[in-house]
Amino acid sequence: MSTKQQKISQKLMTAKQKTMITVLLGFTFGIAPLSADSLAPILPIITGDLSISIHKAQLIISAYFAGFAFSHLFMGSLTDRFGRKPILITSLIIYVVCSLLCTIIIHIDTILIARVFQGFFAAASVVVGRAIIRDMFEDKEVIKALALMLATFSIMPIITPFIGSFFAEFFHWSWMFGFMAFYGLLIIILISILIPETLSLENRQSLHPVALIANYKIILKSRAFIAYSFGQALFFSGLFINVAVAPFVIINFLKHSPLDFSLYIASVTVGLTLGSFLSRKMINHYSALQTENISLILMVGSGGVVAVLAYLEVWHISALLIPMFAYNFGYGIFQPVAISKTLKDNRQRAGTISALLGAIQFSLASALTYMVSMALGDTTLNMSLFILVLSFIGFVIVKTIAPRDQNI
Repeated sequence: MSTKQQKISQKLMTAKQKTMITVLLGFTFGIAPLSADSLAPILPIITGDLSISIHKAQLIISAYFAGFAFSHLFMGSLTDRFGRKPILITSLIIYVVCSLLCTIIIHIDTILIARVFQGFFAAASVVVGRAIIRDMFEDKEVIKALALMLATFSIMPIITPFIGSFFAEFFHWSWMFGFMAFYGLLIIILISILIPETLSLENRQSLHPVALIANYKIILKSRAFIAYSFGQALFFSGLFINVAVAPFVIINFLKHSPLDFSLYIASVTVGLTLGSFLSRKMINHYSALQTENISLILMVGSGGVVAVLAYLEVWHISALLIPMFAYNFGYGIFQPVAISKTLKDNRQRAGTISALLGAIQFSLASALTYMVSMALGDTTLNMSLFILVLSFIGFVIVKTIAPRDQNI
């Protein structure tokens, strides 16, 4: 398809078609939490079944996100060069193969290696998904579309712990990886049928090293990119630390069941869903800056509450659930605004920007989670203090580095 034909095709897409594509991208985005959150309630079972330490079991999640983060350094440039659809479909096919390997070969070292590659190719769901949204929408419509996509995506972290608990209760835990393969295959079929190529030929970027370095220089000189990429990464790290450490706090320390933990994760993640939906509505009545300020107050405030309750030794699941619900709610409002501002002035580099954003976000989250679990241990106080510190640093970065006139 020529560039002119492609532009005409995108203009002829109805609002209903764009909404359908956005929702499908949200469920494609959901591959990330399916591949991580579904394993959280069964990590203690894997620990006993494979006779490994808690820290080694946590590497099953960390290995996935390590591959996920590293992939972003390449995935963005590839999709900016070869288009959105070919890269997305090819990556998901390899993701399915890696998921099947984890199902068949039940050995911790094999699983960890497969998880790295599984994460590497699953990253396309995030990188390409955000780039497609930027291709299809303009200005405030980008925020609304991202909010809808993220609200759809946030359904997955709500249900995936229950899926993991279901497989742990009624099947062998390795079957969870088989379900990941099935889900990936279903998404591949739907993308093949419903999503057109959205990157025009004239906007495709060269893979020549000189051109790549020039693109990275342009992006990294942007104060908006630095502020919102690192700010969002720190806020996300708080969510990630909660998912990785909370199962041991709730199941081992507070003596709750895996099902109770699943209910906890589902409950706090409802906050993310509601926040994303509210962000979509707020942008009709408030500026992006006002929406951003509300979300920052919510995240820093809830981070402070969970830390104070842990310091006062309020050992009850609700002492985590209520403030973490508020934290997720604030992050759900913040994320669409932050992503939109990083993509605003670089439409032709949307894939590369999305990739760098994800690389910073997931590499920082993986490193900080490993630090919390290995250096400080799996305690409520340590987890809570980290979440408070990260949210405060993120707040400072966004408010001091982001340009004052960066608004939508």
